[in-house]
Amino acid sequence: YFLQFVEYFQQPAVSAVDMRNAVLSEYPPDAPYAKWSFPRRNRIITGLSRATIVIEGQLTSGALISGKIALEQNREVYALPGQLGNPLAAGTNWLIAQGAKPIYDLEILRREICGEQLPLNFPKPAYALTADETKIYERLPADGTLALDTLLEIFDLAFLSKTLLQMEMKGMISILPGKQILRI
Repeated sequence: YFLQFVEYFQQPAVSAVDMRNAVLSEYPPDAPYAKWSFPRRNRIITGLSRATIVIEGQLTSGALISGKIALEQNREVYALPGQLGNPLAAGTNWLIAQGAKPIYDLEILRREICGEQLPLNFPKPAYALTADETKIYERLPADGTLALDTLLEIFDLAFLSKTLLQMEMKGMISILPGKQILRI
């Protein structure tokens, strides 16, 4: 669901940026990468973004640096709360303490960022399924999830790993915590 939201939201930018890729930097193209330059580069991205969303990160992570920069720019910052004591949640929990909005519901997040300008039901993308993907996709429920273990009873691990990765990269499925597979 969230990947569809992101894809739908990015569509107007496709014509402006060929192949949905761009490099935004105040450095020339041949400038060497240096760890110290990333916060300066991230400042441009957070300044251009409607909102910065941080899902996880340690207190020293690049994600946290981007979140801090966005807060300093008085930009909208959202962070996914995490379990206390988890180093990967320390950054997001810190951002929330500094004023980032916690993410509890994707629909609320969508409305806060985009208002009502997007349809509530996103159009389903048309997938060109391979034969292997079809074998898995037709076993996934239209509503709800399916446990990975159920598919492991039918298919071998190597086949599943390869095919599920391809399907997730296409945005056809999402693998959720607890090894649950959601058909999108």
